[in-house]
Amino acid sequence: MRASRLLWIASVALAALLLPSLASADGITWTLNGVTFSDGATASGSFNYDASSNSYSSIDVTTGAGTVFPSTLYTTTSVEFFSNNFLLGLGPTSVPSDLTGVTLLGLYFTNALTNTGGTDPVYLVEFYCGNSNCSDLNTRYSLPGSVTGTPVSTPEPGSLLFLASGLLACFLFRPRA
Repeated sequence: MRASRLLWIASVALAALLLPSLASADGITWTLNGVTFSDGATASGSFNYDASSNSYSSIDVTTGAGTVFPSTLYTTTSVEFFSNNFLLGLGPTSVPSDLTGVTLLGLYFTNALTNTGGTDPVYLVEFYCGNSNCSDLNTRYSLPGSVTGTPVSTPEPGSLLFLASGLLACFLFRPRA
């Protein structure tokens, strides 16, 4: 009886070790700090960047209204018209045939974003199309601001399963009165 329990526990432990980890690297959450445009408006928000896959997600950046520019929210559903570890360009969720009032945002990082986090200078450039073909283009630039990166925590189900199997083994082999 004891040998069959031991075999069962060993099987569970081995299965836990062989299971592929369900945790994935979600990259780093980068938060904008102190970003002010030349017209006095500000930008705030955050996004995730995963250097291993060179991909952005959870984009939530808002630019304030200025003398010409409306307040604009850029999200994960915004079109990334260019992106790499040094820059991120965002536009509307779909490109209309009449570009009047369309805004585009470019975030330019002084150093390449990584999965280690830290603080890095950032510059923003926002474009506003004043007419249907965007030949009347207004531009505003930010003063130097910064982005601060903090790791995104992800649970490791494989480790939790291994811990649970260890606790089960302790329960099964507890001293009996």
